[in-house]
Amino acid sequence: LQGLDGLNLTLGGRFAIYDSETRDTGRGVTTSEISENRFVPLAGLSYDVTRQVTAYTSYSEIFQPQSEQTATGAQLDPIVGRQVEVGGKGSFFGGDLNAQAAVFWLQDKNRAVSDPNTTGAFLAAGEAETTGFESYVAGSPYPGVDLSAGYSFVDTELESDPSPAHSLTTSAKYTFQSGVLQDFYVGGGMRAVSASDIVSGGVEIEAEGYAVFNALIGYKPVENLDIQLFVNNLFDNEYIQRVNTTARGTFYGEPLSAMLRVSARF
Repeated sequence: LQGLDGLNLTLGGRFAIYDSETRDTGRGVTTSEISENRFVPLAGLSYDVTRQVTAYTSYSEIFQPQSEQTATGAQLDPIVGRQVEVGGKGSFFGGDLNAQAAVFWLQDKNRAVSDPNTTGAFLAAGEAETTGFESYVAGSPYPGVDLSAGYSFVDTELESDPSPAHSLTTSAKYTFQSGVLQDFYVGGGMRAVSASDIVSGGVEIEAEGYAVFNALIGYKPVENLDIQLFVNNLFDNEYIQRVNTTARGTFYGEPLSAMLRVSARF
């Protein structure tokens, strides 16, 4: 729905019909039955403060089935909750600079957490809140130069959530405009995160913060052909990309690697 003077309202939702039965075939018994019929609404409101700047807010509910099981073999109930976001976005200098920032609040329950008494089993977490902030800016200050940066902050009550509190990404790309290197481009990027940890099975698992750098060289001889060389983890840093439960293990990040990609459109 569109209102007057730049005010826009969006309403929507989905109707979820979810039925699940879990059986222990060895014992020939049903360990859990879940049947849910639920309307999951969402609403959004935006206002064009100026021709360049828009403020917005949104509300949505959460209904997410999950496959994890308890020690008795019963399937956990779906995750349910709600989320609110408030933010703003803008486009400046004729679109050469775009920026967006938002704060969010999320409350959910039933999220699967490791059972401290049974390896490989899970329990449903109680109600927990997560709050955060996200921002992003991208622009082209000069011909051939493209820059972007994003930052996020997450604070959660969930001890089983391995998300780092702080995360920063940056990227830069330069396309040569003339001379013998015309149509060649070079770029680079960085992702840096703060330390993270989870509590699983009564054990605290920690991962140090890290920064990873990537590089790119490309050539576009014609409009429909692109040749790119990607180099990931340029300095071959060893780091833990994601901590996980004691039952599932911890994931290390990808070491130094390179990939050549040729893409064409017809």
